[in-house]
Amino acid sequence: MNRMRGGFWRRKEGRGVRHAAAVIFPLLLFFLLLFSFSAHADSIKLNLTYGYQNTAKAGRFLPLRIDMENTTEETFAGYAHVYLAESGSSMYEYRYPALVEAESATSLAVNIALGTGVNQLLVTAEGRDGTVYGSRRIGLDVASSDAELIIGLLSERADALSYFQGVSLYDGLLRSRTVQLDPEKMPQDETELDQLDLILISDFELSRLKANEAAAINRWVSGGGTLLLGSGSRGNSALSPYYDELLRTELSPGERSVDMGVEADGQEVYQSLYAAPVYLFGGRERLLSDGAPMLSVVSRGAGLIAVSAYDFCELQRFGTEQPAYVDLLLREILGERRLDRLSVSATEKSLRNYWDIELLLNRSDLSKLPGVGLYLLLLLSYVLLIGPVLRLLLRGQGALRLYRPAVLLLSCLFALLVWVMGINTRLSGSFLTYVRWKDYSADSIDETDILNLRSPYGEEYGMDIKTEYGVYPMLKGTDYTGDLSELRAGGDIADTSISYFRNHTALRIRGEAPFTAKYFELHNKIPNTGEHFEGEVRYFDGALSGTVTNGTAQTLYDAAILLYGRLIRLGRLEPGQTVPLSGLSVETVPVQNSAWTASRIANGSGRALLGYYLSSELNGYFSHAKLIGFFHDDPLDFTENTQIERYGVTMALASLPLTEERDGEAEYPALSLEPEAESGDYEDNTISPLFPAVLSYSFGQGEKLLKLRFESLSLPSSVTEESFRLLPFQGSMSLYNYRSGGYDNVDYWTVALSGEALAPYLNEENVLRIRYTPRDEGRSAFTRLYLPMPIVTAEETEIKENGTVPVIRVQNGAAVSADSEEETEEAGTAAASEGETG
Repeated sequence: MNRMRGGFWRRKEGRGVRHAAAVIFPLLLFFLLLFSFSAHADSIKLNLTYGYQNTAKAGRFLPLRIDMENTTEETFAGYAHVYLAESGSSMYEYRYPALVEAESATSLAVNIALGTGVNQLLVTAEGRDGTVYGSRRIGLDVASSDAELIIGLLSERADALSYFQGVSLYDGLLRSRTVQLDPEKMPQDETELDQLDLILISDFELSRLKANEAAAINRWVSGGGTLLLGSGSRGNSALSPYYDELLRTELSPGERSVDMGVEADGQEVYQSLYAAPVYLFGGRERLLSDGAPMLSVVSRGAGLIAVSAYDFCELQRFGTEQPAYVDLLLREILGERRLDRLSVSATEKSLRNYWDIELLLNRSDLSKLPGVGLYLLLLLSYVLLIGPVLRLLLRGQGALRLYRPAVLLLSCLFALLVWVMGINTRLSGSFLTYVRWKDYSADSIDETDILNLRSPYGEEYGMDIKTEYGVYPMLKGTDYTGDLSELRAGGDIADTSISYFRNHTALRIRGEAPFTAKYFELHNKIPNTGEHFEGEVRYFDGALSGTVTNGTAQTLYDAAILLYGRLIRLGRLEPGQTVPLSGLSVETVPVQNSAWTASRIANGSGRALLGYYLSSELNGYFSHAKLIGFFHDDPLDFTENTQIERYGVTMALASLPLTEERDGEAEYPALSLEPEAESGDYEDNTISPLFPAVLSYSFGQGEKLLKLRFESLSLPSSVTEESFRLLPFQGSMSLYNYRSGGYDNVDYWTVALSGEALAPYLNEENVLRIRYTPRDEGRSAFTRLYLPMPIVTAEETEIKENGTVPVIRVQNGAAVSADSEEETEEAGTAAASEGETG
């Protein structure tokens, strides 16, 4: 009994020990794992700052500074990961190599592409085995930045520019926000400036900027930014050494009473300032004070450079008391069109660009399509063989019993033949669709590539990109509002990673459905080794001359020269070939209608690429000649993996000097300055066919106009109303007579007014008013009528020594509007050169 009782207690004690062990062991394991995880997670402390003073605009590049502190006694060698959601089931990941010595700290400065709807980032420090040693999640204040115009201030007295902060702009649709730029840490990459809309430099020694920092600002301007420079008592030295070449005349500042352009108590406001009238090569003079321009604006690429006659730091009290001055100043610099674009939400702009890319790159290689005729022939042969031919043949041999086995054999043979014929139409792995344009200049080649990387299978795939190329994803946006840490920890998510290594940049895509589109944008600027396009275009009063030379080693197909509102088709240019332009026809094309223009130059994918480029990169007034063409079989320069299945098109571009002058007279389109619509439905030189319109064209007070003529839209037989909903204007055109006070009808097909015949239609400010009345032909309200483009011939005037006569144009006779969208750096340099030698 005692043995039984003892055995019972021993069994009970054994069960108790096992039960206790079953409870304690998991708890012990949990605390060990928790301690281990905590040790790893806290060993690298992360601190993050983004944008400028933590500002973020969606749809742009976002500078991100990652501070990493190693609290352990071991060196950390791993990666810094930046995660952002694309959707609730997909995320993007940037991976950067990181090395942090024991008990020390380091910082990483990176740029990421910020899609719309992204409201948070997750940054982790991970070892090479994937162990997480530190993690930090931050929220982004994106919504409040959507309707803001962000101004970067660079000044020795940035506090004196505080009146630019918080000003209501553009009838309340925008509000200004200022951020101070550190002169000791200016970016050397233009993408770091992408969050800014305008950079204001006043009372600052530009010589403190390094050459590569100034070059980054210039590239940012060419990409669409706006640079505003104050001068004041420092004169030319305020622009030296990087921007004094823009000046047509030396700045000679003196104390003067300046009309500020605003009113107080019904009276014009004047300020006593050190100032000098500003005249720039190809500039547009604004804010006149007693006839002298206090501001001049010139286009540089897709952006603007504005130079002021005075130092903005001297206006702190005035600007604070008169916030309307900042609104007026920015309106004069940016113009209505740019302000309108800035007021559009980032989500709308980003989605519009994404859809354009989707249409551009969701194309297939037509050579992959099977030959329909060949398959029909094969099918017909199969039917004939297994039908009458085989039956008659076997009957003649007395072997009709073999008919069924023979049919089975023939079916297998034809099935094998169909499989062999389809080998070329099948995809064996990931494949690439791309478009590319290369902009050639004498010293460099700017290359932009847009990729669509896909796979027919659900497995991981990717591509390695050369390190000299900047790589950024093109994102549609997200509406994900959950925790990124939880999304990353989930197992069923797709992940797209961009890993930056020493010798390459790796793109890896995991977990996506077959044929899912993944878009990336690549940029590179390489020195030109001697391959470039040469030539000069001269066009005056309808007469074309000049030459174009293909100095590359490749044949240029579908070559054309694009002027503003005009097109010269060249066709095919062989390597080394020089083409004289005399005798070639000049076709009038609609401005701001990229689809129409592209259809007149190329077909297929080339047409789609050209249309995208014109709408996104060359969508405004430009005063140079743009050479356009296409290369066939251009090698992939951005990757070593040249064996990947690919389909794409390469476009070559070059800016050529354009001369529209002869015997001291200069010709230019009136649309170089945006006309004012006094009535009617007007947009991009088109009107509605249902209503008349009255437009006022301003040519500047300092111009002596000699001649006015009109160019109507060319309508090729291949273009119909149904093609583009656009037709040449048909109706009556009347010029307002300032002497009689009425409108005079003119024939826009043949009219050419000059001298006394032109004088009654211009007022003292050189404003021409035209009324367009469409012919009633019952056209659809969706159709637009393209107006005849006024072409003006003017006599160049000399600037008087006192600087009171404004000169609007120097190069190409072209007035450059603050609404301009495109003018290349080369054209501005050419203008400066011509002005100096002239």
